[in-house]
Amino acid sequence: MTTTYTVFRRDDSSVVDAQGLTLREAAECLLTQDGYAFEIRSVDGFLQLFTSTGSRNSPIGARDLRPTRFQTLDGVDALYRDIITDTWHGYTAMTDTDFSAMLASFEEDE
Repeated sequence: MTTTYTVFRRDDSSVVDAQGLTLREAAECLLTQDGYAFEIRSVDGFLQLFTSTGSRNSPIGARDLRPTRFQTLDGVDALYRDIITDTWHGYTAMTDTDFSAMLASFEEDE
């Protein structure tokens, strides 16, 4: 069974960007929120994530790509798993199963 992911606003789980995403799709969805750009580059044997310092949707536009703390020797999937554990541009990701359980717990609390 393939694990799928939901990307949603961290401060408002009713704002869902996408559901049913693969690991790669979820990571890319997070990284490109609001017109930001990213690249994964090989640096000294590591795969390292670079992200833009601005959004192409801003008046200044997307700017330089800068290295982030996200790097791995274990392949691109390991990098994507690390990426989805963080919040990007106000959005986060979790498995569809966990997202459904979270929503159900909200309904129970009402």
